[in-house]
Amino acid sequence: MKLSLKSSAAALLILSSSSGMCASVADIAFVIDQSGSMGSEFNWLSSSIETINQRVSDAGITARYAVAGYERDFGSNGDDRNIYQDFSSDITDITNATTDVNTYGGNEYSYNAAVDGTTGFAWSDSAVRVMILITDERSPQSGDNYSESEVGDIMSDGDFLLNVIAPSRFQENWDDAAYSTDNYLGFFDLDLLRDDPETFTTRLTEAKIEEIINQPSPVPLPAAFWLFATGLLGLFGFKRNSRSTT
Repeated sequence: MKLSLKSSAAALLILSSSSGMCASVADIAFVIDQSGSMGSEFNWLSSSIETINQRVSDAGITARYAVAGYERDFGSNGDDRNIYQDFSSDITDITNATTDVNTYGGNEYSYNAAVDGTTGFAWSDSAVRVMILITDERSPQSGDNYSESEVGDIMSDGDFLLNVIAPSRFQENWDDAAYSTDNYLGFFDLDLLRDDPETFTTRLTEAKIEEIINQPSPVPLPAAFWLFATGLLGLFGFKRNSRSTT
């Protein structure tokens, strides 16, 4: 079928505007308080990550996963007792990293850990960025270098969707930092995870899938497309000008 310049230009505009309609690639990082009271949370992730990934995959999303523990420091930055696994598409890497974790200490700097997570993993520029922070402590602690609003600004500026799993009484510590929309806050009750892990896993995974698919795709159209589009639209404009002078 032969297309006119006008219809070709319209098709290009439609393609360019629809290219970011739905995200299907995601990086999902878990950042977990590694204090002595958090052993069950590491066990939960180790036993649940395969289920989470299967449901994410069934929703048409290709995901990589990462995990880091923190206490005063994030991951292995300053304390080799902290677990660390950078992004991987192999679920066994996450399972292995979260098995038999050495939980220790009692001073967790969660605001610092959230910010460190934005640079501490090899995030892809072509994926939706989801960070899930898990803690049972109030924030901020005396060693935190950021305020709640500063954490929120850093997340927003870097296009990170910060989700927090903590006791519900600490939600007020994350209202301005966690990802939110008009009727949604990425905050989940840690007590539900401990009381009913299966229900919690379902609710968390469903929420993450909805977050991801509702994000514009960060994958840009190739430069060759824009070069071709510019030339075609320029030719269309030239043809219009030529007609107007005849």
